Amino acid sequence: MTTNRLDLVAAEMHDIFREWMEDMLGSATSNEDYTVTIPADKATRLLRTIQLEFSALSAADKMFARQRAERVLVT
Repeated sequence: MTTNRLDLVAAEMHDIFREWMEDMLGSATSNEDYTVTIPADKATRLLRTIQLEFSALSAADKMFARQRAERVLVT
């Protein structure tokens, strides 16, 4: 893969990660002690995502992952 193509794919991967982090942290609360509180539903989703292999995802979550993969493959 050429550097240019690699950079395009890396940029797309970064955008996907950034969108995910915006979703995760967008509703977080910044605390006075400089910590961040993530709502329970977001934290639960984050932990579930970390623990599951792709094969164990729901059909909807697999479809979402495939859509993100298509963004990378067409880059």
